[in-house]
Amino acid sequence: MFFNYGMVKDQYSSSARTKKNIRESCLLMLLNKKNDELEVKELCKVAGISRTTFYNHYQSLDELFIDCLENKLSRLSNELKNKNYDEDDYLDSLLFDLSVFFKGDQEQISSLVSVTGSYFYEYIKNIVNDNLMKWLNLYHDDLLENNDFRMYISLCSHSIAGLYFDYFKKELDCSLLDIVSVSKNLYKPLLKVKKPRQKKSLF
Repeated sequence: MFFNYGMVKDQYSSSARTKKNIRESCLLMLLNKKNDELEVKELCKVAGISRTTFYNHYQSLDELFIDCLENKLSRLSNELKNKNYDEDDYLDSLLFDLSVFFKGDQEQISSLVSVTGSYFYEYIKNIVNDNLMKWLNLYHDDLLENNDFRMYISLCSHSIAGLYFDYFKKELDCSLLDIVSVSKNLYKPLLKVKKPRQKKSLF
């Protein structure tokens, strides 16, 4: 039986382009309409697709909203994975890059947070926690098994994610720089960690 890989690749590429078009149309509409006014019928009109095409890719608007958010935040996650911060400024640089990313897409992220609820919070919490654990693994691997320390990292991740969540819900009267300042105070105890001195060899 002959399997046409080229055809499968073209179909996948076409599907990816269609989903990108739907996401972009959705984001455009969210910026100009209240989320409870967004309807599949109107979205299809803006995207230039049929309802059948929409439902071939998404089961509901809620699924589309999550995909829009994941698509945007996955870029943040990938950007941070490719960063190589020095030990001395690792945590400050992490917060700075978070702030820069969010500053460029504030309105879109706010509109997505309004329709995805706590999903944004969970995603950011995991991103922050993964990067704090990366810092721990790179520079303080002797503390990897310290449950109290790991718990404090988890607490920092929850708190920082909560600050951004409230900010984008527009329930926090502050700036992104204010969040950076508050977050720095949260992880100050982490900066007091020192690597144990290595014992000098007698030989």
